[in-house]
Amino acid sequence: MDKESKNIEIKTVEEKKASLGRRRWKTFLFIAAVFVCGGLFALSKMNFLGDLVYEKVIETAAEAISSDVAIGGISGNPVTGFKAEDVELSRYGERMLFVKNVGVKISWPSVVTDSPKLSLLSVEGLDASLDDLLELMPKKEKKSDEPVDVPIEKVAISDSTLRTKWGTINFKKPGVVKIRNSQDFRLDIAAVVASRDFTASGAVAKRGGSWRLDKFRLGLEGGSAELSGALYPSADMTINVASLNISDLSEILPELKGYGVRGVLSGSASFRGGGKNIASAGSGNLHDAVVKGIPISDLQTKWDLKPGHIAVEVGQGKVFDSVLSGKLTIDGASADKYMTLAADIKNFKFADWSPQFEKETKGQALFLKGGISSLSAELEGPINALKGRIDLSPSDLSYREIKLKGLSGSAVFDGRPAGDLDISATAEGKRVALKGLLSLGDKVPTDVAFSVEGYPIEKVLKCLPGADKAAASGAVSLKGTCRGLTGRWVVDAAASSAAITLQKVGALSNVNVSGSYSATDKKFTLARSSAEFNGAKLTASGTALLGESQDKLLDFKGAFRDADAKRLYQLIPALKALDIEGVASGRWSASGQLSSPVVKADFSMPSGQFRRLRLSRFNTKAEYSEGVMRLDPMKAEGCGGRGILACEIKLPKASADGRTSWKLGGKVAGVDLSIVNGLLKTSEDISGKVTGEITAGSAPGGLEWALGFDGEKVRWREFRADTLKGVIEGAPKEILIKKADGIFLNGETSVAGKIIMPPSGEPFSNAKLVLSASVSKLNVYELLRRHLPAVRSIQGLIEASADVGGTLSAPTFEGSGRIAPLRCRGFMLPMMDVKCHGSLKEIVIGDARALLHDGTVKASGRIYEENGKWLSKFSVAGENVDMKQFGAYLPQDFRARFGGTANFSMNGSGELSKLTGTGSFTAPELRIMGIEFKDVSAPFFVSQNYMMVEDLHSEMNGGKLSGGVGFDLKDNKWGGNLTVMSSDVEALVKQAAPNLKGNITGLGDLKIRGGGEIGRASTVRGGGAVKLHDGEITSFDAIETAKKYTGGKPLRFHSVQATFTYDGGDINILPGSQATAPKNDTVYSYMMLDGFISRKKELHLFSMGKVNIRALNSLMGAFGSIADAGSDIISGKVDSGELLHNVVGGVITGLTRKEFRFVTLNVGGTTEKPDFYNVKVQGTTMQTSAKESIPTSNSDPDERSLTKEGNTTFRFKFEIPVGPGNGGSAGDAAKGQVVGQTLENLLKNVDFGL
Repeated sequence: MDKESKNIEIKTVEEKKASLGRRRWKTFLFIAAVFVCGGLFALSKMNFLGDLVYEKVIETAAEAISSDVAIGGISGNPVTGFKAEDVELSRYGERMLFVKNVGVKISWPSVVTDSPKLSLLSVEGLDASLDDLLELMPKKEKKSDEPVDVPIEKVAISDSTLRTKWGTINFKKPGVVKIRNSQDFRLDIAAVVASRDFTASGAVAKRGGSWRLDKFRLGLEGGSAELSGALYPSADMTINVASLNISDLSEILPELKGYGVRGVLSGSASFRGGGKNIASAGSGNLHDAVVKGIPISDLQTKWDLKPGHIAVEVGQGKVFDSVLSGKLTIDGASADKYMTLAADIKNFKFADWSPQFEKETKGQALFLKGGISSLSAELEGPINALKGRIDLSPSDLSYREIKLKGLSGSAVFDGRPAGDLDISATAEGKRVALKGLLSLGDKVPTDVAFSVEGYPIEKVLKCLPGADKAAASGAVSLKGTCRGLTGRWVVDAAASSAAITLQKVGALSNVNVSGSYSATDKKFTLARSSAEFNGAKLTASGTALLGESQDKLLDFKGAFRDADAKRLYQLIPALKALDIEGVASGRWSASGQLSSPVVKADFSMPSGQFRRLRLSRFNTKAEYSEGVMRLDPMKAEGCGGRGILACEIKLPKASADGRTSWKLGGKVAGVDLSIVNGLLKTSEDISGKVTGEITAGSAPGGLEWALGFDGEKVRWREFRADTLKGVIEGAPKEILIKKADGIFLNGETSVAGKIIMPPSGEPFSNAKLVLSASVSKLNVYELLRRHLPAVRSIQGLIEASADVGGTLSAPTFEGSGRIAPLRCRGFMLPMMDVKCHGSLKEIVIGDARALLHDGTVKASGRIYEENGKWLSKFSVAGENVDMKQFGAYLPQDFRARFGGTANFSMNGSGELSKLTGTGSFTAPELRIMGIEFKDVSAPFFVSQNYMMVEDLHSEMNGGKLSGGVGFDLKDNKWGGNLTVMSSDVEALVKQAAPNLKGNITGLGDLKIRGGGEIGRASTVRGGGAVKLHDGEITSFDAIETAKKYTGGKPLRFHSVQATFTYDGGDINILPGSQATAPKNDTVYSYMMLDGFISRKKELHLFSMGKVNIRALNSLMGAFGSIADAGSDIISGKVDSGELLHNVVGGVITGLTRKEFRFVTLNVGGTTEKPDFYNVKVQGTTMQTSAKESIPTSNSDPDERSLTKEGNTTFRFKFEIPVGPGNGGSAGDAAKGQVVGQTLENLLKNVDFGL
C-alpha cells in the first residue's frame, strides 16, 4: 500500500473516529436528559423532605406564634408542593383553629430571585373564629409606612367556616384573595352570612397615604352598594346604594335592629373631610318602610351638611294618616345666623304615634290622647330678628286625667328678637292661660304669665310618674311668671289650696307656697310656705342650688308644732319600728346635697312612749343623712327615773339587707326595773329601782339588748331582793344573764344562765329557763314568812345552789343546800343538809339530814299548791338525839337542867295551815328542870293547827307520870295536865333543887293543869294539887335550931296537901292547903297555909294550926324553907340561910313539952327574906290522944274521883262542937276550943282529889 493510500486510509480512520466521538457525546447528552427528566418525573411522584417540613413547621409555630401544631400527615415534595391533613393549632391546651386540608406550592421564580414565596396557599375545611385568628397573628413593630412583601401570592379558601361577631361566614364556593403587598389586595369572594348570600369584590389599596376603595362592590341578596374613593384618614368618597333591604343588612349588623328601621333604601351620597369638618350631601328615598313602628309609604329627602351650614328638605311624605312637609336652612357662618323654616303638619293623631314611643317614655306616651288638627310655621330671618308666625289650630288633647279642650294660640314674630305668645285652653271648666312675650334673642327678656285656678289635685297627681297611684283630693291654684333673658329666666310662682287630703298620709290644709327659680344660677328659693298636716303646723323656707355642675346644695329650715308621731307612721316607718308615740314640737333644717341631704331637728315631747316604755318627758336632737337617722342626746324621764341615751336608725337605703335597723344606748338612773317589760313588750311582774347602762337594737327576727344595772328593792313576782347588781344581754332567741348578784332576805344571792325565747307567736311567759342560782346566809324565817306564811317559828341561815329550768310561767328547780343552824322555837339542829326540787307550785324535799354530834334527824316531804291552797305531805324521824344539843335555844337557866337522849318520828299531810299527822316521842332518859324521867313515851297527833299528846307516860323517881298536852299551832298556845303518883320526894327535891340545904323525904303525888302561849312564861295559867305523905324535913337551919326542943327529931309529916293556881309567875296557895303530923308527934298537930307568892317573890301568906309552942320556930322554919325551895326551883337559887332565927324573940320557955297552942300568923317580905308578923298564940291545950288528924275519904289517892270533864272535886264537911273546953278563962277557953275543934274537924274532911 502506497504512502498516499496510507495517508488517505489514516485520514479516513481518524475521520471515522471523530464522527464516532460526536455520536457518542450526543448519545450521552440524550441519555443524561432522559435521566434528568425521568428523575424529575420520578421526584414528582415521590414524597420526600416531608419530615423536614414538619420539623420546620413545629419550630416556626412555637417561635412565631407561641403555639403547638399537630398534623395528621404531610405528603408531597418541593416540585409539586406539599399537602397536610388534619392540621390543628392550640395554645395552652386550647384549640385555636383546625384545617382539614392545607396545600402549598412554591413559586420557583421567586426562588431564583432569592425571595422565596408561596405561589398558592389553599385552605379547605377551616374551622376557626376570627378572634382566634387575630390572636395567632404575630405582632411586629412597624418600622416604616412603606409596603412590605407578603410571602404569599394568592390565598384560596373553600368549604370553610369562620365565626365572627357579625355571624358565621360559610365559604361554600371557592374564594380568592390576591396579595401584591401589605398595602394592595384584590378580593373576589362569595359566602353565606346569617343565611344571606353575600359577595365582595374589588380592590383595597393604600395610595398617597390614604386607603382607597376602587370599584368596591358589596352584594347582599338582591341589593348592592358600590363605594369608590378615599376612605381613611380623610374621606373623599361616593356611595351608590341600589335596592338595599335594610332588614337583610340588620341580620348581618345586629346593632341596626335597635333603630327599628325596615324598608328598601336607594340613593347616593358623598362624604368629604374628616373629624368635625366632614361634609355630606346627597339625596335618597325610603319606600315601603317602617321606622320605630311608624309606617312610611314613601319619604324623599335632600340634604347638604357642612360646617356652619345646615340645609334639609323633606318632600311631602305620608306617615300614618299625617302629612308632613317642610324645609329648614340655617346658615351659621353668617354673623346674624340666618334661618329659614317652613313646616306644615296636618291631622296629627297621638293615638298613631304614642305606641311607637312607649319604650322611650316608659309607657307614658300611651296616656297622651287626642291630636293636633293643624300646626304651621313660617319663619325667616336672623335668629334675633325673625319674622313670621307659628299657629296652632284649636285642638283637643289629654294626658291621663288632664283634658285640655280648645287648645289654640299663636306666637307672632315681627322682626323683634321676641314674639307675642298667647295660648289658652279649658280644663275641667277652668281656664288655663299662657301669655306674654317669648324672646328668641340674646338681649330681649321673656315675660310670660301663667295661671290656673282651682284645678283638682288628684288629676295633677295622676300625671306625675310615681304619684299616679296616690289617692288624693282637693284643689290647687297656681299663678306665676317667667321673666328674663333667654337662658337666664326667673320663674316666680305661688300655689295655694284650702285642703288637700292624701290617703294613708293625712290632710294638708291651708297650704300656701311661694317661691322662685333662677335659670342663671340654677337656684330655687322657697320664700315662705306653711301648711297644717294631720294636726301639725308646719313652716319652711330656704334655698336649693340645682345646677348641673354644682353640688345641688340645700339650705332649708322651718318649724313644726303638735306633730303626733302615730300619725306619721306612714311617712316615717322608723317611728313605727320603734313604737314611738307622743306629740312633738320643735325646729328643723335641711342642708347639703340634694341626693344626700342632711336633715336636723331639735324637738321635745311632754309625754310619750318608746316601744312600751311610757315617758313623762322627752327631748332630743336628731340628724338624718345618707339613710341614717341619729338621735343624740335623747333625754327622757319615765319609769320613776331618768335617762340620757343615743339612738341610730338605718333606713333600708343605708342597710346592707335593705331593711330598717336601729340601735340605742345610754345610761339610766333610778328607773323601775319594769323598763325591761317596755323593751321586750312583756308584762312580767317586776319592779325595783335600778341605775346602769342600757343598749338595744334591732336584729334579724327581733331585738338585741343589754342592761348592766345596780338595783334596790328589786322584785320578781313574790321574790324580793334588797339589792341586785348584774349584767343581762338579750337577743331574739335568748336572754343571757351573765351575772346577777344581790342581797335576798339578808343573804348573798347569785344567778347566771339564759332564758330561751319562745317561738314566734307565743307569749313571753313560755320562755325556757336555763339558770343556775346560789345563795349564802339566806334568812329562813324571812323566806317562810314571805312565801309560806303558814309555816312559822322556823329560823336559820341557808347556803344553797340550784339549777332552774322550766318556763317563765312555770319555772322548776333542782338543788341542794345546808341550813346552819335550823331552829324551831327553842330547839336547834346545828346543820341540816337538804336536797330538793320543785316549782312555784311544788317543793319536793327528797332528803333532809341533820348533822349532829350524836344521833340522826332525817326528813322528806312534799309541799304543793292545789286549788289555791298550799298542802304538804312529809315525814320526820330522829334517833338518839341529844336533847341538850337539840334544845340549844331554850332559856339558859332551863337548858342547864335539860338533857337526855330521845327518838321521835312523825308523818303528816294536809294544808300547811291545817296539818294533820301522827307521831311519837320516846326517850329512855330525859331530864327537865333537873328532874329525871325514864322510859318517856308520848304519842301525838296533829290536826287542824293543833298538836295533841294524849297518852304521855314516864317513870319519875320511882313514881308514874301520865297526862296529856295540846298545842294550838295557829295561835301559838298550849295547854295540858300531868299526874305524878308515888314519886320519891327526896330524889325529886335533890334533882329540882340540888343546892337546897335541907332535905325532904316521903312520897309525893301531883296533879296540875295549865296552859299559855308557847315560849312566853308570862302567859302561863294553871293550877293543881299536891300531896306529900309519910316524910320528914331535916337539915334546914331552923329545923336544926329547934331540935333541942323537939328531942333532936326532924320535923315529920303524915301528909302535906295543897291546892294552888299559877298566873304568869304569881302563885296562889288556896285555902285548905295544910300539913298534918304523924300520930303522937310532939311538934305540931296540924298546920294550914294560904296566900299569895308574886312573880317578884313577894310573900302574902296566912298560916294557922295547933303547934307545940316550944317548936314554933322550927315549924315556921320548915314552912319558910319549903316556900323558899318551891320558889327557888324556878329561879335556880335555893340557899336562904338562917330564915327564922329569933323570929318570935327566941324559944318560948316555961311550957310543958306537950303543951299545944292554936297559933295564927302572917308571912310577908320575900322568899329570900320572909317577915312573920301578927303571930298570935291561943290558950294552952293538951293533946290527950294521938288520933288521926285526917280520916280516909274520897280525897285519898286510891279513892280520888274526877268529874266528867276531868276536873278535881273538893269536898268540905264542917262540924262545929259546942262541948266544954280545956284551960284558960272561960271565954277565951271556949273561943279557942271552938276554933281549934272546928279546924280539926275541917282538916279531917278536906278532900283534895288526890
